[in-house]
Order: sequence, then structure tokens, then C-alpha cells
Amino acid sequence: MSQGHSEKLSEKDKIQILLQEYGTLRSELISNGNRQFQIAALAGVLFTLTLSRPIERRFWVATLIGVIALCYFGVAMIRDIRRLARRVSELEAEINRRAGEELLVWESRWGAGVTGFVFRRSPLPPKSVPPGAKKES
Repeated sequence: MSQGHSEKLSEKDKIQILLQEYGTLRSELISNGNRQFQIAALAGVLFTLTLSRPIERRFWVATLIGVIALCYFGVAMIRDIRRLARRVSELEAEINRRAGEELLVWESRWGAGVTGFVFRRSPLPPKSVPPGAKKES
């Protein structure tokens, strides 16, 4: 066996690998957020088109199909964003645990899954360590 295969990954290497996944997932979260704006714009176009058409059977069929499609894609996008955010939060906790410090905090303190999507927009307070308590490593 070669020496490269027998060596274990160092803690720093493991953190680097986790950070790669973290960065990829954050990019995907941003991309999905942009897609939500596109879906909202498409809904606006659909609404405008429905207002400019005569109301007949084809109008109702087209409107129903459009609304169902928009709802499907909107729900699927929200589901995916929540999954991504949950995994990013898990990675933050794992990286912080391995580093022994609270370095990454976006999803765990500022993300919409924690602070709410609309109303409660202030971050959660940082986790405090009681005096004399030892940080987990």
C-alpha cells in the first residue's frame, strides 16, 4: 500500500472538506432563492395575462394549470431550501465543534429557519459558555 493511502486525514483536512460542502450548499441556497424570485415574476406575468384575456372556458383551464404549476414549483423550491439550510446548519455546528470555536453562525443564528421568514428578523444570541465550563472538542 502506498503511504498516501495509509495516512489518515488530519482535523484541518476534515474541516477543509466540510467547508467545501458548506460553500457549495450556500451557493445552491442563493441560487434557489433567485429561482423563487423568478417564480414570483412568472406568477405576476400569469396574473397580467389572465387580466388581459376574455373570460371563457380556455381562460379558466389555462389559469388553473398555471396556478397548479406555480404552486408545485414554489412548494418544491421551499422544501429544497429548507433541506439545504438544515444541512448548512449541521455543517456549521460540525465545523465549529471541530475548530473548538464558534466560527460559522449564519444558518444557526441569522437564517430564516431560525429567525422566521417575515416577522422575527433579529439574530439569536450567541451560545454562551458558563464560567468554568470546558468547551467541547
